[in-house]
Amino acid sequence: MELKEDFDVIGMVERIAEQGTAPDVGCSLFGTGHDWAFEKLEEIYLNRAFERGRSSEKYIVGAYGSGKTHFLRQFSERARDLDCVTSEVALNKDLDYTKTLDLYRQVANGLEIPGQTMRGIEFLLRAILARIADAAPSPEVSDDFVTRWIPAIDSWNLQSKRYQRILRLAFEALHDGNEERFTMATRWLGGEVTNREIAKALEEQVLTKDELALHGREAWLSLGQVIRNSTFKGTVVAFDEAEQGLSDAMKQKQRRDKVLSMMQSSLNATADLSGGSMLIIYAITADVLDQSMNFPALAQRLSSDPSFFQGNPRAPVIRLDENRDDPVGELQEMGTALVKLFYQRESEAMQKLPIEEAFSMVERVAQEVASEEPSVSSRRLMMKKVATCLMNGYDTGSFEFKPRGSVADEVE
Repeated sequence: MELKEDFDVIGMVERIAEQGTAPDVGCSLFGTGHDWAFEKLEEIYLNRAFERGRSSEKYIVGAYGSGKTHFLRQFSERARDLDCVTSEVALNKDLDYTKTLDLYRQVANGLEIPGQTMRGIEFLLRAILARIADAAPSPEVSDDFVTRWIPAIDSWNLQSKRYQRILRLAFEALHDGNEERFTMATRWLGGEVTNREIAKALEEQVLTKDELALHGREAWLSLGQVIRNSTFKGTVVAFDEAEQGLSDAMKQKQRRDKVLSMMQSSLNATADLSGGSMLIIYAITADVLDQSMNFPALAQRLSSDPSFFQGNPRAPVIRLDENRDDPVGELQEMGTALVKLFYQRESEAMQKLPIEEAFSMVERVAQEVASEEPSVSSRRLMMKKVATCLMNGYDTGSFEFKPRGSVADEVE
């Protein structure tokens, strides 16, 4: 990811200092420690598997604060650089992830298109049509080129024929400049399949309650096929466990069985998807993985020997705690990368504090954090402390924090 002129480094570092969480944008700018993992995932999945139309799933496992979200976002940024469409969904307590249509809606609304800032299926379709027009032999024939391309959608053999029909309607409406009809079609494609007004406008039947689960799965798989058939390399979907959403669900047997059954059926459907080119990544905690391994059908799919970081990049589970040969060095490398980024953009504001002093601060903090928090969760604590020191240096001209004195001291 390149550093754009309008990229808000101050805002990003402030967020890290305040919350210790990975920024929405910019993880690739200072991410360290997982280069081998990213290179293997790109080589095996985004290049080779996607070229063959294959789809797969991966599970990133680590404690809270271990860098799972940063891993997901950094990899998603790299995937967009390779011309993949991505989407990130937070598996929090407000989302019923046993309902495939609800999951699909979240994925469709969160679609990120390479080179664009707007998200969602509407902007995906606009980007696709623009790409098709640009692929015309000359600008003079681009309109005719698009007109002849749209009927080819009928030959794509999508998982859902309903989806395929509405998709063609959407492209026809967009090409004809009928924004109202295009909006109706994209709302249906985005998951509003029980809305009577939309269904009537598109001459489609309102889906019944019993049809929603199947439609959610078929729409999910169809979306991957659409993206691959539309000049993009493929799709990366990242499901990030948030607020202990999955962990809490696993404590209730009935919900746990539904979640595990959904994960198993998702694995099966993804593996069998023809021409989809999707990589689905779940970021989960170890307790969720342990519960999954107690589910025989899932355990057989998730187990592997050797493991990912033992040299088996096709292992479905990636345990971040296995990638810690030098904890202090890892923390120092992370902090140093953030310092370099900060000084690159804010060199004038930080001129009173030579970057060498910042590097010394990072070395000291890495030693402190490694002793305070020896687990993999130390990554979040490290970045929070370094970001806090950087912001203090930006505000006061010193990385050190001085307790507030008495009123008399302040007057003096």
